[in-house]
Amino acid sequence: MTVDVDATDQLETGDPIAATVGILPQLSVLEMLLHPGSVRVIANSALLAAGIIEILPVELPMAVLVWGPNRVVPVKISQLGITEQAFNPTLSPIRASVDVSAQVLTYDDLSLTDVGYGLYLAHLVGKEVLATAGAAIGTAGAISDLIRA
Repeated sequence: MTVDVDATDQLETGDPIAATVGILPQLSVLEMLLHPGSVRVIANSALLAAGIIEILPVELPMAVLVWGPNRVVPVKISQLGITEQAFNPTLSPIRASVDVSAQVLTYDDLSLTDVGYGLYLAHLVGKEVLATAGAAIGTAGAISDLIRA
């Protein structure tokens, strides 16, 4: 998906953050979905140097895609491409286009205790309800067509 991020409204209302750094905070939030925090990197590097750990998998924050009330799913952001398109006088971006590639995480990808597991199951139950309703509507339509024929 492509997301357009723009500071026009904030700049019109005199928002001091948008005036100073533009949309860098919003872009940084998206970028941090791909990288662990610096404190974790430093701590793990120290443990590695001390010989306490060998290799740890990178733990990233959970991203949740909310695409309306019927589609709330945990996702793993696999790619993020940011094209900055307009800038303020200090060269902070005030408009950008962000290309996001994501994979929906399912119960196969998450542990039973992970909050994303429950989110995906709730999404799955919702799909089943909608599929049942769709099948019922289709069946009723077919019967109605037969009666009219």
